[in-house]
Amino acid sequence: DGLVGLDHVDVDNSISPHKECKGSSLKIIEFNAERGRWWLEVSTLDEVRQADVIILNEMDIGMARSDQQHTVRQMAYFLGMNYAWGLEFLELTRGDESDRVFAPEHLPNFHGLHGNAFLTRCEISDAAIFRDKIGGYFSDKPSFVTANGLEKRLGGRMGLFG
Repeated sequence: DGLVGLDHVDVDNSISPHKECKGSSLKIIEFNAERGRWWLEVSTLDEVRQADVIILNEMDIGMARSDQQHTVRQMAYFLGMNYAWGLEFLELTRGDESDRVFAPEHLPNFHGLHGNAFLTRCEISDAAIFRDKIGGYFSDKPSFVTANGLEKRLGGRMGLFG
């Protein structure tokens, strides 16, 4: 709770030319983006390109495991969509074993931010984060949720709404 900016939502409404979504239906898709590593490959899929709203779990900003990219902003600009991104965790390590395969050992995280997002062709308003109660992510004991002690994090599970 004491982490400054933990509940701030980064919103960019300057990308899509649409101010509102019109029509009787919206195409909404969701996927776990696995740290946002494959945002470009996923963005070329017809299902993604035709979506009005894309809900994304696990999108990094400034993590060595995802080439230090702002993965949400990159994907949003590529698709011409506005975005909202919220911080789930400030990653204090380089991630779990599978994450460390994607970055040289000597390369630190620039920012270490990991969160959830949504992209939309509509204007985003009233974006907010709702947090789950803090649990085992902050235990000093190695466990499944701490990648056997490899992941150290500040923050907690959350939902992003707008």
